[in-house]
Amino acid sequence: MADGYLLSEGDRQRLQKLIDDHGMTRIQHVAQDAVLGAPEVYIAKVQSTPGSIPALTEAGEGESYAHPGYAPCDIYQILPGVESANWDLTPISKLSFPVFNLSTSEITDDWILVIRSKSGHWIASTSSTAGFDRITGLTTAAVTGGNFYIDNVKVIKGANPLDDPDSTTETIPATNTMSWTAEIAKEARLEWNETEQRWECYQIDGCAGGA
Repeated sequence: MADGYLLSEGDRQRLQKLIDDHGMTRIQHVAQDAVLGAPEVYIAKVQSTPGSIPALTEAGEGESYAHPGYAPCDIYQILPGVESANWDLTPISKLSFPVFNLSTSEITDDWILVIRSKSGHWIASTSSTAGFDRITGLTTAAVTGGNFYIDNVKVIKGANPLDDPDSTTETIPATNTMSWTAEIAKEARLEWNETEQRWECYQIDGCAGGA
């Protein structure tokens, strides 16, 4: 039985590359796994090169799938300050991660909100509506089955959509997907549809849905 094998310099370099590649892949997987149980929404800084996140491109002729744009970003979270009483943007890892852009517009902001998907991918939040959920308010006019407005807005759950959170006259447009009909000053409950980027009415007091 042979005591060992003699490797050429070329063989040695190829083996070293395999070892290095495996080690880096494992480090990246460990870093990614380390944050999978953490909160869903983070902050990302787009790296200076390329400096932006390309837009999504729709599926071309003969293709079945669209292609999200992506770019390497550093991921941060907000933690109490270490060197002062201020809050710090603290990186979650020394590694960068690809952040995907699902909008049809290029993202050119330096700092953005990102959402970690269940599969561990980082998705750029291109809307200032992140965090909206459910609100209630009073109809500003009689509702006849079409879209309408509400005022006296109160938050049931999630972020406040008003420019002035204390305002009773600022209005929010409601999409009437259920064709509700109602009198003026009836309480309506709205739910945010993130996909359609709109508030949808799911209930008005004392009313039944139409078509």
